[in-house]
Amino acid sequence: MAQQNDCELTGALSWISQTLLFLVAFVAVFFMRQKESPKRPLKVWWFDLLKQTVGTIIQHFSSLGLSLLFSGNANEDPCVCSLVFVVQDTLLKKESDRLKMERETVNLKEMQEEGNA
Repeated sequence: MAQQNDCELTGALSWISQTLLFLVAFVAVFFMRQKESPKRPLKVWWFDLLKQTVGTIIQHFSSLGLSLLFSGNANEDPCVCSLVFVVQDTLLKKESDRLKMERETVNLKEMQEEGNA
């Protein structure tokens, strides 16, 4: 009898891996706070952390919900759908960051040119 590898987006392994990822991310952010120079005030750092956390939670549950929705309608593997959404989100975020960096670089060059004039 062939063994079927089922994917469980909400199974015990998923919860354990998500909890471990959260702990690793939190510890990394905490150590980054210790190393940053100059240090932002704790209140500013806390609000930035909260903003990033809320955005990540919204993105995570949106991706999870869409994966379950699309996999249920087309009899697709929910893990494949989840992977597609994660890759799509990552690519869109990287492109957004690149465009933002380009815009900020152009603004910085314009400010430098105005200062030299």
